[in-house]
Amino acid sequence: MYAVALLALCRSALADCDGWGYPLLTVSEDTLAFGEVAVGETGTGDIRVTNEGQLPLGIAETVGGTGDRSDRFPFTWSRSEVECPAGSESDGEAPDDLALVLGPGCSLPVHVTFTPTEAGEVWGSFHVASPDLADVTRPDGDPDEDWWVDPVHAERCVPLSGTGTGDADTGVPASGVPYMACGVVLSETACEGGDRVEASVFVHDPDGQDVQVEWAGDAGLRIEPLSGSATVQIMCPTIPADLDPMILSLYVVAEDEDGNSIWAFADLRIRSPGTLDGAWPPGECDDVTECGCRAAPAATPTGIALATLVLLLASRRRRVPRA
Repeated sequence: MYAVALLALCRSALADCDGWGYPLLTVSEDTLAFGEVAVGETGTGDIRVTNEGQLPLGIAETVGGTGDRSDRFPFTWSRSEVECPAGSESDGEAPDDLALVLGPGCSLPVHVTFTPTEAGEVWGSFHVASPDLADVTRPDGDPDEDWWVDPVHAERCVPLSGTGTGDADTGVPASGVPYMACGVVLSETACEGGDRVEASVFVHDPDGQDVQVEWAGDAGLRIEPLSGSATVQIMCPTIPADLDPMILSLYVVAEDEDGNSIWAFADLRIRSPGTLDGAWPPGECDDVTECGCRAAPAATPTGIALATLVLLLASRRRRVPRA
């Protein structure tokens, strides 16, 4: 079955800076495709979760599949399989609110399987996150803490796919509604004024139809382009210190030729100038440039639906309380 694969995940220039001064959460795969697997047989694949930063990284309890189809891709992992470079280590006895702590340079292999029970294409996703988005560092800011959070890359998600082959069929017809693996994926989950963040979606239509994508955001977010692309650039606004941190939301709707649609949103944490300066060395990231803001396109059915959705979800817009 034809899939509308709307661009894979992408990491912006900020994440590639050398000498990252905090934990840096990364995953080894942009996507994990199992290809064709006979019904009743099992395909296997690995995703490696790594801390490429310079301080211990706390990993939230929820490590694994997200979405209504991710149970088709069971996974396993073990603290005993964590690999670390010389001089670094991971905490085998992580606090109750963590899955584990990855030391600098340490990585965890996650083993994913796909055992189709029916013929046809299946999509899912793998998700991993830092546990605490409230502060750039640990709440008390003590550099001697046992673990820290990644201040800019709070979560990572990997789309999963596989195709069952054979005669087995559940007899349940496909819904026809597009499936959005991982929802909205952000290259950074926090930014300061003038920073550029990339947002992308990965959409599969079960009927193989073309899918139209429309974007919108809360006031203050500049988005380029607003329609027709699975990947957009977002310019973060500048806010005063007394409003730090502020949460602004980005919305997307994907609609196929029959009018079936699916929507998702993501929250972007806006920080005041200088808040994230310690997250990368001065001068290492000077290539972050401002992008323009295009004029709003003419109203389309998808665009009208998206505008309605934004209004309905306006109540979700919130500001995180300051400490």
